[in-house]
Amino acid sequence: MALLVLLGAAGLTLAAAVLAVALFVHRLRRRNRVSPTQPSPAPVGWLWSPRVAARLHRRLRAAVAVARMIAMRHAADPDRPRTAELAAELEREAVAVDHHLALVGRLPAGQRKAMLARVVSDVHRIERVASRLSMLEVDAAAPARLASAPSAIEALSEELDRLEAARRELQAAEAQVGLRSDPSPPRLLPG
Repeated sequence: MALLVLLGAAGLTLAAAVLAVALFVHRLRRRNRVSPTQPSPAPVGWLWSPRVAARLHRRLRAAVAVARMIAMRHAADPDRPRTAELAAELEREAVAVDHHLALVGRLPAGQRKAMLARVVSDVHRIERVASRLSMLEVDAAAPARLASAPSAIEALSEELDRLEAARRELQAAEAQVGLRSDPSPPRLLPG
């Protein structure tokens, strides 16, 4: 009887361990996808591998993440429906390049090096398009202002200049009436 209980407990423990490992591998595979909606043929080891193909795969994932973020922002915006479409097109192209990259990554070293040059060009092109899409998003989100109007940083800098001048005046007045022995304490920041 005790042996059956022990075997049952061992079986449950083994089943739980197998389930935990399977869930972990499933999560890694999902995380390794270029597109969250489509499985990737890339090996899970490419999540951390320093090989060229693995780095290109991670760069594709990053470019698609930027495009998906922009697409989600504009999915319900009737003024800019084309932005979401462009992001989806970029994602489809990145998935196609990733499938090709996975095949190239499995080639022997001599053949792989020659084929990777073309894939590198494709990844660069996808990154440039994602960057342009991102800049389009930034430009569209930025508030319009006149060219002659000062930027927020310039206005902040001018305000800080006025505050520093007022502080110097106050310190000089305090030194005149004897409340302070040194009219100009050392500044902590240069400039």
